[in-house]
Amino acid sequence: MKKIDTRVQYTKEMFHRALLNLMETKPINKITIKELCEAASLNRGTFYLHYTEPQDILTEIEDDFIEENMSFLTRYLSPEHDTDPMSLMYSHMLKNQDTYRLIIGKGNDTVFQERLKKLVKSTVLQDWERDNPNCKRENLEFVFDYVFAGSIRMILGLDQDGELSMKEFAHRLDRLGHYAQLAIREFH
Repeated sequence: MKKIDTRVQYTKEMFHRALLNLMETKPINKITIKELCEAASLNRGTFYLHYTEPQDILTEIEDDFIEENMSFLTRYLSPEHDTDPMSLMYSHMLKNQDTYRLIIGKGNDTVFQERLKKLVKSTVLQDWERDNPNCKRENLEFVFDYVFAGSIRMILGLDQDGELSMKEFAHRLDRLGHYAQLAIREFH
């Protein structure tokens, strides 16, 4: 495993935070390198050591998001799963809800959502095809598209007031997974 220099990690975290803060008020294509460096309290030379444009930072944030969430999904789909991966995922969502909303719901840009959907779809459909060998792929895709759209909607509407407990949200996500399996069986 490659060890990351803590100074580099700190620098990237500063740029990540600065970009996300700026994206709360303006689209990424309107964010300049100058204002990004000012918001991060770092200089342009440091920026150019790691990136060529602000979009590079957003791509890095999105890649991290995908890696973290795919690990939750992989754990959830494993044969010995319990609701713990969903609890961990929801806890992560609550802790990072502003980031989730920004990168998933940034304006009308659905490029990242489609990228995420493609990765998740591949993993989930493999699992569903293994468990439902007699079901047509088009039916599995139909159920997946429905579940994915609902999941995105749930993420964008994360409980800001914390009224929905972590365990309850995890339970609901787990139940939706079971309901998806029931829907798949209806297509046999």
